[in-house]
Amino acid sequence: MSDIADKGSLVEEQQRTQALLRHQGRVRHLSTGICQECGEAIAPSRLQVNAYAQRCFECQSDHEKKERHYRV
Repeated sequence: MSDIADKGSLVEEQQRTQALLRHQGRVRHLSTGICQECGEAIAPSRLQVNAYAQRCFECQSDHEKKERHYRV
């Protein structure tokens, strides 16, 4: 029984390590102020709240709706 628990702990630790490495590999860049979806300017008020915003409010809302729809 302890072998199963040991293997489970090892798998969990490996998954956690991989997630941390993926997270550390992400480079965040300040926004250019132009929406990557529609090409329109991102509202200055949105950039004040999130200087890393890559989408305007409308495109971000659409993106999140699609994410929720396809999430399993």
